[in-house]
Amino acid sequence: MTDARLPSQWLGKTWLDSLSDAARVVFDNALMWSNDNGTDGHVPETALRLLHPSGTRMDCAAELVTARLWGRVADGWQMPRWDARPSIGDCPDKPTGGMGQMTAQQVRDDAERHRVNSENYRRSRGIQPRQSHSATDDVTDDATDDATVNVGQGQGTKDAGTMETSETSNPTYNDDGWLAGRPASHQPPPTGVCAVCGEPLDPVLIAEGDTTHPNCDP
Repeated sequence: MTDARLPSQWLGKTWLDSLSDAARVVFDNALMWSNDNGTDGHVPETALRLLHPSGTRMDCAAELVTARLWGRVADGWQMPRWDARPSIGDCPDKPTGGMGQMTAQQVRDDAERHRVNSENYRRSRGIQPRQSHSATDDVTDDATDDATVNVGQGQGTKDAGTMETSETSNPTYNDDGWLAGRPASHQPPPTGVCAVCGEPLDPVLIAEGDTTHPNCDP
């Protein structure tokens, strides 16, 4: 998922505030659409109908061209200077600088950097790298794990020996959040915080099973 950016340098600028409400909706939605589709600011004519609730708004496209926020190209429009920084000293009555967005290549590079950092962290903790599984495999594994944990009357078997299931079904934690009785090398990272910097993780990262921020080096 790639988020569009609305730079704070644009706040209060006449060239943006003077847009009609409909043109502003199209402009903002175009930023989101282009980021989501990795087009680096290119808006084909076929996508214009997706940028306003009422459908295709050629009048809004023309207004954005006049405001120099879009430029006409053969098959649609192009937002100029897509990945350039907005100018801090923006002229209030005409746009200068860039759109302040990330290119599709930058997004891919950032995702790869995040993947490498996550794998390096897992290796440093002795955690097996994540494997690619189908949805069926994941469900089967989860169901098997749940069934194994809850079998028996407080005891379960593993290999040739027996073990208490109290650690898995009723774990005891120290004040710092680690499982009691386990060495640090076998502790899972605290849920909801980055394992490197200790700051809260974005809910999207938690849902994906990540334990570090993309920019944190383990």
